[in-house]
Amino acid sequence: MSPLAPQPVAQSYQLAARRQRAAALLRVTAGEITVPDLIREACSEAGRPLLRLTLRQVLLAQPKWTKGRVERTLIRLGQVLEADLGEHARLNLAWLVDPRSGGRRFTAFCDCLVPSQAPPWDGFPWTPRPKPARREGAAA
Repeated sequence: MSPLAPQPVAQSYQLAARRQRAAALLRVTAGEITVPDLIREACSEAGRPLLRLTLRQVLLAQPKWTKGRVERTLIRLGQVLEADLGEHARLNLAWLVDPRSGGRRFTAFCDCLVPSQAPPWDGFPWTPRPKPARREGAAA
């Protein structure tokens, strides 16, 4: 007896996994769940098929995310990790949450999801906050 499942059974599992991945991406697109929620779900036993979703698919599923923004985010991820990530298309959730990385990849990914903010004023934090400009015609 073969340890592999019969072909029709394997195909039904494969179809169910594809449907689960598609449904999860639709829930992200609809705003029902966030990317961290999706990753948390993928880490559960029932969500194992979600681990095959690529980072590109997950990021593009978010409302108002363009291909350019996704590409910049993935490039930034490589910079934060100080690693050559090569072909971004192959990076998936399984790679992101791999326990061998000690959480560094996931932490860097979460950092890249938040847009970087410019300093509040030139010279921050070493120079004092500039005084607001006076409006013309204001009484002194």
